[in-house]
Amino acid sequence: MDDFAFRKGQTYGTLLVDLDRHQPIDMLADRSADTLADWLSRHPGVAIITRDRAPDYADGATRGAPDAIQVADRFHLLQNAREMLQRLLERQQASLRLAATAVATERDGAPVEPPPPSEPLAAAVPDLGRLAEGERDTQAAPVAATPATSRSHARRNERRARYEAVRDLHAQGLSIRAIAQQLGMGRQTVRRFTVADHFPERATRSPAPSKLDPFVPYLRQQLAAGATNGMQLWRDLRDQHGYGGSRALVSRWVAQHRHFAPATVPAAGQPKRRGRPPRPQDGPRPAPVRIVSARQAAWLLVRRPDDLEDDDRAFVERLCQSCGAVQTAYPLAQEFIRIVRERHVDALESWLTRARMSGIPEVVSFVAGLRRDQAAVAAALTLPFSNGQVEGQVNRLKFIKRSGYGRAKFDLLRQRVLAA
Repeated sequence: MDDFAFRKGQTYGTLLVDLDRHQPIDMLADRSADTLADWLSRHPGVAIITRDRAPDYADGATRGAPDAIQVADRFHLLQNAREMLQRLLERQQASLRLAATAVATERDGAPVEPPPPSEPLAAAVPDLGRLAEGERDTQAAPVAATPATSRSHARRNERRARYEAVRDLHAQGLSIRAIAQQLGMGRQTVRRFTVADHFPERATRSPAPSKLDPFVPYLRQQLAAGATNGMQLWRDLRDQHGYGGSRALVSRWVAQHRHFAPATVPAAGQPKRRGRPPRPQDGPRPAPVRIVSARQAAWLLVRRPDDLEDDDRAFVERLCQSCGAVQTAYPLAQEFIRIVRERHVDALESWLTRARMSGIPEVVSFVAGLRRDQAAVAAALTLPFSNGQVEGQVNRLKFIKRSGYGRAKFDLLRQRVLAA
């Protein structure tokens, strides 16, 4: 069984799949425990139930089919471990930034001392540019702000204002639900703001792949030599290097990276070049510090260390050095992932005991949830069943639902899914 969305974030249903025949057998109009228990009681003989770790599904399966073996889905177990790390990192915004700054400084070739541990949030919101002595302010406005950067800074200021409003109301004793209703914000956003030790910055977006990527070294070489004419560079790439992209893409890249070119004084009457200003004569422009969100950092912590890039591996090491809680939770999470992947059910009990003694609230809460569902978790490590094919059936259901969007109710959707 698994849930699916009628309207994402608002209303959900339940899809039931026969694991032997690889076919959906029924759809329920909601995902409540009572509805599931009623369906199971009317269909006796169910021997094995695979599910995610939602409490309603566990309760409904226990009441409707008490003799059935419940199997927790292994993918959701790994996902729960990542979510546990993300909740932990949402409280460690200062450590995230210090680790990213240390990695960027090492990459630039400057000596770096181990970053100090983060300090608790004071009553007033601190200046993020002073988290550590000598730390570069990654949010400083550029010398020549473009309309895009101006809008970006305006959005950041609005988000910072919401953060400060949430902190003020939380200090007054209001609950997360009350703050969310008063400010018109989502409860999860309010919760992240209340637990964060510093203002959580937006993560730096990873650059999208482009047709121009193989030719970037040549373009940087030409810019360093003083060739800044986008039209001419596009012609050279097209005629000499086999570039098949547009001229606008090359011109836009040149305008965004004009700081690689040496500074020159424009002749009298010559129009001013658009784009970023050229680099100063005293050296290259420092690379900006990559901002890593709690979600991105959690993904790095659950991946195999050997699969990480050099910068990501260095970031994880610096993050563990700057935050004692992460240094304790990281090896525990990696060990739990190995237990699930390699099906070491005999090691589960020992891991649960050691994780509970860590004293980290997010880890202790994660262990408590596993304890409540320990029989299903142990079954997941011993039996071959999973929710994998159910996820595929949910994708098929989404396709059918969207093809009749706005023209069908639940009864027709159910007939289409079961009969197709």
